[in-house]
Amino acid sequence: MGEIRSFTEEHAAGAAALYLRVTRGQNRPPTPALVQYFTDIFLRNPWASDDIPSLVYLESGKVAGTLGVIPRQMLFRGRLVRMAVTSQFMVDPEFRRSPAALLLLKKLFAGAQDLSWTDGAADAVHPLWTACGGKPARAYSFQWMRFLRPFGFGQDILARRQNPLLNTLTGWVAKPADALVTCLAGGVLRPPAPAYPAREVSTEDLFACLQEAPGKEPLKPVYEASSFAWLLGEAGKARAAGILRRIV
Repeated sequence: MGEIRSFTEEHAAGAAALYLRVTRGQNRPPTPALVQYFTDIFLRNPWASDDIPSLVYLESGKVAGTLGVIPRQMLFRGRLVRMAVTSQFMVDPEFRRSPAALLLLKKLFAGAQDLSWTDGAADAVHPLWTACGGKPARAYSFQWMRFLRPFGFGQDILARRQNPLLNTLTGWVAKPADALVTCLAGGVLRPPAPAYPAREVSTEDLFACLQEAPGKEPLKPVYEASSFAWLLGEAGKARAAGILRRIV
């Protein structure tokens, strides 16, 4: 029988290796950058707290499951609350029939937060959350995509197979094919023309705009200048998604 522990720096390499096995099907040592990612996101974020920790499931001392947690300060109808934002909810395929996933969720829900929340979870996670008392926010659960560069998108998917020859061939084909399809498809695949003038601003200016226009949603995040800068800094590291631009 395994055990649930709070995530610490000594678990980062095991969590990174588990990520590669579960999401990439790769049984290889993680890169130092991936190990550092788990350390930075779950232990060095601005809201890290011992009473709402990230969690690991250990089987014979080996990381067999993870549930990443980032505490966040939120306002709910004007009242300050703490929310546990979860990600990297994974269990080693070898232990899928064990109670690891259920134990991780139960431990999460026993934390000091007022609200637990996840986004973009796999379909298999839904019944686990509902079994533990969670409720789906169906009005906020829609997903959509608009393909402006369909061949480039396909190239990104194929790149995950790490086949050098295939990556080279798709690299030659993707850009010319996207350019041709964009011309033939008329305006369907072209980026829409902006309706308003815009300019790029600094992180500080963007933070000031958010403070001036907080919105009317009943649940919204509470930002400080330092934590907002950290969030944008981490978002900017995701180069695969493109270049982060701060636009007003």
